[in-house]
Amino acid sequence: HVFLILTSMSIMEALAYPLKWTLFTKMQDPNKEELEWSLEDVLSTLAAAVFSTIGGFIANSFGLPLIFIIFAMLFICSGILFIFIKYKKS
Repeated sequence: HVFLILTSMSIMEALAYPLKWTLFTKMQDPNKEELEWSLEDVLSTLAAAVFSTIGGFIANSFGLPLIFIIFAMLFICSGILFIFIKYKKS
């Protein structure tokens, strides 16, 4: 069941990425593309590192099932937000 969940999450993430990059590209300021792309790359990587560390502490303290529950709730909420952004922009 873990492989099935990871497969479905990967499919949802693959569907969300084109929308994310389209919105990010449209929101950039002219002549500041390099700064904005580098900030997006650094901050998203830094956020992944910080939240991975926090997730490790939570998993060590409370167990791995809690991490799966928290991650699933956040993933669903972020997917719903992308749907609202898409329909509002159209």
